[in-house]
Amino acid sequence: MILVVDLDGSLLKVDLFKESLGKSFLRKPRVFLKTVALAFKSRSEAKNFIAKIFRIEYSTLPYNNSIIDLINNYIGKGYKIILATGATHLYADPIANHLGFFTEVIATNEINNIGQNKLDAIINEVGNDFIYLGDSIKDLPIWMHCKKAILVGNNSNIINDLKNNNIEIVEIVKKNL
Repeated sequence: MILVVDLDGSLLKVDLFKESLGKSFLRKPRVFLKTVALAFKSRSEAKNFIAKIFRIEYSTLPYNNSIIDLINNYIGKGYKIILATGATHLYADPIANHLGFFTEVIATNEINNIGQNKLDAIINEVGNDFIYLGDSIKDLPIWMHCKKAILVGNNSNIINDLKNNNIEIVEIVKKNL
């Protein structure tokens, strides 16, 4: 029994790459420009580049407390909790360590870990039997594979896509913005 949890926009109320990019625009415009240029070539390189410059304070991040409660509920049911994110390992690993309930972390290194790339990495690590918790239309390939969704937010387009593809919506959790 495995619950795979997305980070940006799901466990966190923000996207770490966008937050770092915004900080760089205001504080270090050269870093901002270099990151944007890198993103055109390789999103994963851009994420890793900016994360090396802008550290984040993990204890003060805007976590979605409803998701933390849900995760603790699944832990109580005996589930193994995996963090699978498009964020770089430079951010994901310390967040997982800070929270203390993830048994594995799947994150961006050389490959941008979103969509099909994220699905491939999840299957490689945990196999085919899992529930996926996410918030984005980019997560649709993952839900279509595992057939069980926990959706963060009430996006009617995603809900319709899930229902039209016979994906079981286990739960819909508020974004808590």
